[in-house]
Amino acid sequence: INVELEEEEDEGEIQGTIKAMNTANKTVSITTAKKGDITLQVTSETVIKIEDKGKAAFSDLKVGQKVEAKYDVSTMKALKLKVDIDKD
Repeated sequence: INVELEEEEDEGEIQGTIKAMNTANKTVSITTAKKGDITLQVTSETVIKIEDKGKAAFSDLKVGQKVEAKYDVSTMKALKLKVDIDKD
């Protein structure tokens, strides 16, 4: 039997709210409804986008922001972080 695994099998996706950030370690903790708190490592490869700004940096992230994250399940490194800004 030959089993092929697609690359996307290693990719996780979550939605939640930024609970905490560690600027020294470049980690972001996200509170999710289904999986509880998940802490992801932000690297130079991580794509960060903020809805009204476009491309952003780690320093643009703030506790309380709603975020969608894609990450590598085996390393817990964030691949993409997309912040949704609530419009009043």
